Amino acid sequence: YTLFSNLLALPLAGALGTVATFNVVYLATIVLTAWMTFVLARRVTGGATLEAWLAGLAFAWAPVLVARSTGHFSLVAAAPLAAFIWSLHRVERSERLGDPILAGVSVAWAASCDAYYAVYCLLIAAVYVTSRLLRLEWRPGNAQIPGRWMLDLSILLVGGLVVGLVAGRGGRVEIFGLPVSIRGLYAPVFLLTLLVLARVVLYLHPHVLAL
Repeated sequence: YTLFSNLLALPLAGALGTVATFNVVYLATIVLTAWMTFVLARRVTGGATLEAWLAGLAFAWAPVLVARSTGHFSLVAAAPLAAFIWSLHRVERSERLGDPILAGVSVAWAASCDAYYAVYCLLIAAVYVTSRLLRLEWRPGNAQIPGRWMLDLSILLVGGLVVGLVAGRGGRVEIFGLPVSIRGLYAPVFLLTLLVLARVVLYLHPHVLAL
């Protein structure tokens, strides 16, 4: 499953043992992630070394990567995500065949680190290409949009539910005869987040313009 890390460990396992090899590979993947992010940031910023160094530090030692390192070791090897964005940046600004090949190699590298990372590369490519073809124009204001009051009411109701759950008042209710048990915060907070994001988008009133 962690093919890239396995290949790094293969020549070391016999000499160092399992535990030491794991630690060396773990540190190597973190440093590689930081370095690849550094390279990407230097390219995007036009060679700003300090800012690029801070970007590498912030990404490689981000809380989400550190927290996942014990349970999902494969997610620590996030260097190919930065490498893929770097290659996309090169593809956009050149007509050389080598740059699209680099992008493809980055996706393969991502897949060898974690299957999800290959999917993330596709999502990154979709967002990157869309950002080059379309532009959002924000027109903030509280325009009278049908159904806005329902969204506001939903935010208040779900917000009240979250507050009640925090206070330890979860329980079981019936909705149209269907029993629903609400005890954890995950689903209500997720729903509240979506509702608030929808309300923000409604307020900002974006318009999509073709470039």
